Amino acid sequence: MPKIYLRSGQEWKPEEDAEVSIHAPEWVLHVLEKQIGPALKGLKFEIFSDKSKVPCYTITLEGNTLTLLELLMITRNESRNVTGVINFENYGIKKEAAPSPPADPGVQNAEPAKENKEEETSNLTPDLLYTLKDLARHCIIVGKDTTTHYGGYPRGSKLTEQTDPVYVCHLSGLQFQQPYNSGRLVLIAKEEEGALPKGRYDDVIFSHITGQEKASPADCAQDSKRYLSVTAYGKPYYFDTHAYKDIVAQDIVLCAMALNSEASRNNDLINFKFLKYGLGFFRGSIPINILENALLDGIQAGLEFLLQLQHSSRYSQIKCIELPFYQNNNPVIQQKLLSIRKLCAAYGIKCHFGQEHALRTTHKSLITATTTCSDPHTPPGNEMCHGSVDASIAENLKGKANRFSPVLNLDMSPYYSSSYYTGSFSPSEQQKNSGIKNPRWVNTFLEAYNRDLKKCCWSQSRLPAIRTVEEILTHSQNKTFFGFNNRTFNILRSLKVINEEGVYIYGDKRFKPQVQPRSFSA
Repeated sequence: MPKIYLRSGQEWKPEEDAEVSIHAPEWVLHVLEKQIGPALKGLKFEIFSDKSKVPCYTITLEGNTLTLLELLMITRNESRNVTGVINFENYGIKKEAAPSPPADPGVQNAEPAKENKEEETSNLTPDLLYTLKDLARHCIIVGKDTTTHYGGYPRGSKLTEQTDPVYVCHLSGLQFQQPYNSGRLVLIAKEEEGALPKGRYDDVIFSHITGQEKASPADCAQDSKRYLSVTAYGKPYYFDTHAYKDIVAQDIVLCAMALNSEASRNNDLINFKFLKYGLGFFRGSIPINILENALLDGIQAGLEFLLQLQHSSRYSQIKCIELPFYQNNNPVIQQKLLSIRKLCAAYGIKCHFGQEHALRTTHKSLITATTTCSDPHTPPGNEMCHGSVDASIAENLKGKANRFSPVLNLDMSPYYSSSYYTGSFSPSEQQKNSGIKNPRWVNTFLEAYNRDLKKCCWSQSRLPAIRTVEEILTHSQNKTFFGFNNRTFNILRSLKVINEEGVYIYGDKRFKPQVQPRSFSA
């Protein structure tokens, strides 16, 4: 029977904290209910503490839609993992069916999997498991705790006492340690023999993130600026910098809005720390300079989407954005950080690039709200004992991150965000799509507009769905409910769909509505 293990050293003490929540982009729900849920219905998992040979209890996946809690329980099911190697036997996948990937020269040797003599197998297959792991990476766990210390990592670093409230957002970066890890989504093999393992729904996930199909090697060769040559697992690949950027952008938007929502509930003002994730063990042999540049591009794109295209209530509690350990002497990095600082300043948000530990209270008037560098194969805290950033954060929390364990806290609340970043929102993609009728970003905008329209207007049954930008321009000038008129035009202006006079300038068309807009106030 498939197995789930508690984190290393974690005791069986169930937590009940409904204030802790799991957040994911809305597209994750569509994959879970349409593709994943039916395939796993009826599957049972035994849950063990780290050293126990007797299960604490058993869960059965009963619904047609896999819940976010169930997804995290069955994917983050190892007691510790620092190599990216999946213990396939935990899922009832026999050794002969599980791949034996070569270890990446840039990472540590894999630890041996725990011995499992059971012969029983499940209906899980490696390709479906890769998809489950990828979907779990797109989920974050958010809640409030209290610090006992900060520091301790790297091992031997000074531990300083501190008892302050803190919001924690458990986030995993892309992982390149093994060929089947999540980093494969942004790698394209140059040669056939370097083909990477493929998850069952890789194409679906890639499309939801970037708004595009994954490029072929021939396409990559034509765009050396976007697709950089790298070596991984002893083979040559193209690294898709735009796809990596889009994943980071989606992450920072999801984290910012989730933390803002939690802080708003408590009327707290926060300092949002977005850690430099995925650049340690996770990067394997991918050059760090490539990841650093793409990481900052993703942060910039995500913040542009959040600040320019979302209502201010989505970030109202964030008064400072801190990027610790990002600053260095590279002039390109310095310029990217300067651009981020200017963007934040335009919206009254401070920006800080320091060298402080994740849990340290940097601003006394603000509560720290930090992301982590979580491992997608283990519960929050991983190996503990200050063995990593994630482990150190958990060690320095009053509750040792137990309330963030999907196995111990069954009361976590699930949230799906309908406002999430896709690569097609970026200005560069808008220009590329200028000759296409209703490119993906337009369709996404129309969906959001129609959804908000139904929520805001009393005459829902008499409102037809709006299908084009032209209809939005005409309709929004005749309807002024809840200030939607101004917000709509601000969004369209920021997307360079219309100019200041309300003329539709997107692509080759020019459309001017019959009625002039009442207001263009920012």
